Amino acid sequence: MGHTFVPLDEALVLTVIDYSGRGYSIIDSPLTESDLGDLPSDLIRHFMETFAREGGFNLHLTVMAGMNNHHIAEASFKSIARSLKAALSFDPRQGESISSTKGTISS
Repeated sequence: MGHTFVPLDEALVLTVIDYSGRGYSIIDSPLTESDLGDLPSDLIRHFMETFAREGGFNLHLTVMAGMNNHHIAEASFKSIARSLKAALSFDPRQGESISSTKGTISS
């Protein structure tokens, strides 16, 4: 499992990822309807949900603070990346295994 808090200016995002083989996501993000450049903001949630489902991992993302869509989105993606890296790292105490709520996943 991996978890990360990522701040970016006024935004603060918490992400927890468990690579269990079962893709599921809970996204608690107050992104408004305004677009981010040419990207509709609703596609960000859609991407995260699809990424978790197809990637086979459990994703919980909570925006704890933030008013600027750009800052929220950037902190969210950074938090996902760092949590995913931690979740997929080998635990030296368990040999060549990745920790999961399902026990361990061997390489």
